[in-house]
Amino acid sequence: MLVSCGDVLPPTQLMMELDALRETGLPVILLAEDHVIQSALQHADVLGLRMASTAAAIAGALAGAVHRSNEVASLLQETGKTKVDHSRINYRLARINRELEDAAQLQKEYLPQPRVTIPGGTVSVLWRPASHVSGDGCAVHKLDSSRTLLFLADAIGHGIPAAMLSVMMQRVLLEAVRQHDDDVLADPASLLEQMNEALLQRQPGVTRFATAVCGVFDSKLHQLRLASAGHPPLLRSQAGGSITPLPVGGSLLGVFEDEQFSSTVVQLEPGDRLIMYSDGIEEACQQPEDKCGATALARCCAEWTDTENLIDAMQQRLDTSLRNRNRDDIDDLTMMCLDIDPCNDGRLAA
Repeated sequence: MLVSCGDVLPPTQLMMELDALRETGLPVILLAEDHVIQSALQHADVLGLRMASTAAAIAGALAGAVHRSNEVASLLQETGKTKVDHSRINYRLARINRELEDAAQLQKEYLPQPRVTIPGGTVSVLWRPASHVSGDGCAVHKLDSSRTLLFLADAIGHGIPAAMLSVMMQRVLLEAVRQHDDDVLADPASLLEQMNEALLQRQPGVTRFATAVCGVFDSKLHQLRLASAGHPPLLRSQAGGSITPLPVGGSLLGVFEDEQFSSTVVQLEPGDRLIMYSDGIEEACQQPEDKCGATALARCCAEWTDTENLIDAMQQRLDTSLRNRNRDDIDDLTMMCLDIDPCNDGRLAA
């Protein structure tokens, strides 16, 4: 559309209608004097040409406007498709996020409370997934009036596959507890062998590896029967302040068929503290001057003799460490502390 106005400013209503026509894709050119064009362009997005423009200039402007109109229409169409695709992606992401939140809630139901009183002691738990769900899992089960089973596992990898593997191991443990299978529960090595068999029942080409540590604490004997599958050693903190690692052998879960694990009995003392953890804890504690993560973790444990303070301090250290690290480098983090009751009137707590 070519509108000739000369030196007369068109009515505002007309300019609004011209602007509406242009938005439908119809090119609009206004022929007018300079002062009219400047005023008109304040009310509508149209192309203005001076009245003195030659026929060739007007024809060229018309051709350019038509060409531009086609390009604009094409861009608007592509923009519309992009908006639709963007909406679909947002919908799918929101649905995935809801599903992950549900999965995280389900996984949390397998976890013990942050602080659990057991015969002869107390268990404190720190559990921090790298994302919604975690490849780390832990459990505390009272077997009878004096024995408590402690379990901590770390599935290789991150995200949903690792979390499903962790839940699978938790189910093996839970099934043994429900069936009151004392032959398995009383011997941590037998429990790890069952978990190893469960992980090996997989499709060809599917890799499912995990580390785990399992212990049965007997408050009457003050003993811990311990078995490990490629897991970092426990740390034993004694009343005098010494920190001693308790290494236990054993290969990864999910690697070898008919793998035989062995149990070790550790004699404990009143007031001892045992610390089980996943390897992400070591990495998070490590400072540039530390030669290894185990040394850094032992230093952190020695600084705080009270477990509640240790858990709080560890949370703060992890917060600081995670802020300074790339999100892709963050691992799942789990720590479980067993505090054995001190002597009471000369008698061991039962």
